Amino acid sequence: MRRLLIPYNFLIIVFCLGTTLLLLSSPHHADTEFIIVNTTSLMIFPLTAYFLKKTYSVNKMANWTILLLFLTGCIIIYYIRDLATNDVDGIQSIILFPIILLFITALFVIDLLRKRRKRSAQT
Repeated sequence: MRRLLIPYNFLIIVFCLGTTLLLLSSPHHADTEFIIVNTTSLMIFPLTAYFLKKTYSVNKMANWTILLLFLTGCIIIYYIRDLATNDVDGIQSIILFPIILLFITALFVIDLLRKRRKRSAQT
């Protein structure tokens, strides 16, 4: 999982900035819900990347990292739903990116839960 750490952190930051640029530069209907989720993702995604790096290097803060990964997953699910409901041409190829991010997020959650369970069983 450590091999996926840097690419995943890079991908969630790029996804966050990409959705912000989508909000700013496109005629996308930006309702208040989309703006709130986008602003939240600007805070949650970098925090997730930071805590994920710290968790795998120091083996601490796993509970906060799992919480942030769950929030990241919820935000990605929102973006998947939002992209799937828009009637934009070529959206099928764009929607694959958040689906891949959601899958990798689930892998990290499962790995951290497994490590936490193993650590608690050893004590």
